[in-house]
Amino acid sequence: MVEDISKDEIGDEEFPGILNMRLTFFDKNPPRRPKHVFPPKSEMYKYYENYILRIYLYMGRDLPAADDTGLADPFILLRCAGAKKQSKTKKETLNPGWFQTIEMEVNIPKIGNKIFPKPSVSLLCYDEDSFGRRDLLGRSLMEMEGVKKIVEEK
Repeated sequence: MVEDISKDEIGDEEFPGILNMRLTFFDKNPPRRPKHVFPPKSEMYKYYENYILRIYLYMGRDLPAADDTGLADPFILLRCAGAKKQSKTKKETLNPGWFQTIEMEVNIPKIGNKIFPKPSVSLLCYDEDSFGRRDLLGRSLMEMEGVKKIVEEK
């Protein structure tokens, strides 16, 4: 195990802030049924499906300051199964209101399939800088073990 160095950046009396969001998955392609429990490597793709990961990004509150002004220019970087998307940047605020819907196409093991491990959704909050490296404000990792597929009724 490796120590999370981001915890050292926050004092015991400091509150790192919160983010409010919701994730859902929707079918992108019609379902396929696997024929084998342990398929040959050439048939592994049959156990994966394309999904649309929809992220409803609402707001952040009390984010840590990263600029000399005592504010930050936060944006969110989302990653899942090799795909990544970025939110809009909110300028000079510690309480951003994104109110943005982000959709990503992801190729993951079929939901409900117990053979393959499920990838996680990584959410990274950065401060955008005009010069130099962007500063990490916070991060979250969401496991997909409890995720259920949403089937839209017609």
